[in-house]
Amino acid sequence: MTQKKALFFINPSAGLGNAKNDLYTIVETLSVGGFEVTVIPVIPEHDLVPDRLLAETGSTYDLIACYGGDGTLSHTMNGYLNAGLTCPFGYFPNGSTNDFAKSVGISFHVKENAEHMCEGHVFRYDVGRFNEQYFNYVAAFGAFTDISYNTPREAKRLMGHAAYVLNGLVSLPANLRTRCHVRITHDGQTSEGDYLYGGISNATQVGGMKLPYKSISLDDGVFEVALIRNPDNPLELQQIAASLAIGTIDSPYVEVFQTSALEVEAFGEVPWTIDGEYGGAPERVSVRICPKAIPLLV
Repeated sequence: MTQKKALFFINPSAGLGNAKNDLYTIVETLSVGGFEVTVIPVIPEHDLVPDRLLAETGSTYDLIACYGGDGTLSHTMNGYLNAGLTCPFGYFPNGSTNDFAKSVGISFHVKENAEHMCEGHVFRYDVGRFNEQYFNYVAAFGAFTDISYNTPREAKRLMGHAAYVLNGLVSLPANLRTRCHVRITHDGQTSEGDYLYGGISNATQVGGMKLPYKSISLDDGVFEVALIRNPDNPLELQQIAASLAIGTIDSPYVEVFQTSALEVEAFGEVPWTIDGEYGGAPERVSVRICPKAIPLLV
């Protein structure tokens, strides 16, 4: 019997450090399911990164899969798309928050997830294009968006999602003073002003929090966009926070809409986070949806 070939990237430092224990289960299950598995640990300091390796050898495999957090997934997905691959894509979530996996409904039980991959059921989901970079589920600027990449790795390993919450509470005063002056253009409309937060997402949750939309589909060809203007006083800020905390959008400072493309022009330095990692501070940002770009095994 001719075996299919799988290229499997594993981040040994992801999440709570379960990679070594999970590795055998994954390889065994995929092998029994008919795959010859090549395992590559993700070690950036030794240039063992999905982006480069997929460009060189990705086309020779029948399955590309990765194990790790949202960052590992983002790098693997970018390498996959930049290499022009079309084979099925698999993901084993093992990060501290895993917003994407929870949005799609991927199993966190590694054996069950590997068995699903062997069954071959594909869900084609939309990805975003942020200038020249792809993203899986969110591109955002403003308050609290730096927490994911500024939280110490050791704290994330020991505390998981609680580390993000703690870091967010510590940085609360500075975040609430955030003021990003931007001009946003979409669907023939333009708005300009000072914003506390801006998020462009294709997910049911971001940062572990459910998004306040009535319905979200990950393959409908549009982003969900949320913009929060800077309020005039602390009381209005409290009202905004209370509205979002109960999952409603009942504030004149909060705007939500859906779009397949938008442009953002920054006046001053406006840092972005892309899938939980630092995305730079470009003066101009073009964001586009790439419909059904990834054939995810679920």
